[in-house]
Amino acid sequence: MKEHAGLFALVETFDKVVDEIKASMSRTTGQVILDVIDQELESIKLLLIRIPLLGHYLLSLGRHDEYTACHSIGVALISRLIGRSEGLGDIQMKELTAGAVLHDIGKIRVPREILQKPGKLSKEEYEQIKFHAEFGFEMLQNIKGIPSSAAVVALQHHERENGSGYPYGLSQHEIHPFSKIVAVADVFHSMISKRAYKDPLPFYHVLKGLSENIYGTFEPQAVLHIQITFMEMSIGSQVRLSNGHEGTLIEIHPDDPLYPLVEVCGELIDLSQIKNLHVERIF
Repeated sequence: MKEHAGLFALVETFDKVVDEIKASMSRTTGQVILDVIDQELESIKLLLIRIPLLGHYLLSLGRHDEYTACHSIGVALISRLIGRSEGLGDIQMKELTAGAVLHDIGKIRVPREILQKPGKLSKEEYEQIKFHAEFGFEMLQNIKGIPSSAAVVALQHHERENGSGYPYGLSQHEIHPFSKIVAVADVFHSMISKRAYKDPLPFYHVLKGLSENIYGTFEPQAVLHIQITFMEMSIGSQVRLSNGHEGTLIEIHPDDPLYPLVEVCGELIDLSQIKNLHVERIF
């Protein structure tokens, strides 16, 4: 009976993630996006079955803080999309997924009242939250059946390319490649998610913010690949340009995905060639 209850809780968590991602995406291309999401979530479910400890930890995290469990699945989903865009192989994808699912597992050791606080954290509370990276590493580093890279991801997913992150202020080559991917997915999912103290941001604004270092400095390749992935999914969507005109997203440039080819009133406009014009919003 307890096993069935756990399975139901996991299914419920996956459903919430799908609803949340769907709400943040364009309605026009929603089915395309959902097909991709369904495929990737199925891969995550299969991994949870093959590595029961992953499901066990995720359920434990959900009992401690429901949002963090949903966030962990969302980050795993987005990490897989980035990993696929980067051409990772099957074994790497499994290890990346495990690290993404468990990246916040150390929050089990953070007081619930801090995790669920509806307002801004005090400096002292934020310092307590930051310990979750080291807590996660301590929990995972010697567990048989959990990839060693998962423990590293738990430790490093708040490190930044310029050394401004925590817990150790690592930079560039000192950070594991999977940690770089999960760092981008973590911030992206956090920004498009609704919380008690903030409304979700449109996903295009978040993609742009990643390039502009609004959320910290990230590995350029991971940023480029998340932008390519979500902009490709948005082809066919309606867009509003910075001059107020509306049109349709027709094609993206792989080396400059945020400045696509759009059609406005029958005219094709290549935004990569026009410096003072850009996408303002994707509907």
